[in-house]
Amino acid sequence: MSDVSRPTVIIPRHAVDAVIFDMDGVVTRTATTHAAAWTQLFDAYLADPGLLPPEWRRWCEECGRARGVCDYVAGMTVRFAEREYARHCCP
Repeated sequence: MSDVSRPTVIIPRHAVDAVIFDMDGVVTRTATTHAAAWTQLFDAYLADPGLLPPEWRRWCEECGRARGVCDYVAGMTVRFAEREYARHCCP
């Protein structure tokens, strides 16, 4: 879940009949894994609001920590969430 470079794998076209891109977890059951990752990220921010950007810490003070963290996480792109998960949830 990080931006670490990975080796390029080249497969000749004649060796491929089809390609399936499972971006939403329909082909493989990833919902449980994704839910756990989002929960870990939410819990990390909830436990330590200092991980949030200053403007989001102020928002948490105004609306409550749980609501502010929820809003922050809900507004993340998947790519940003992956980076944040790697920073805060992977020792």
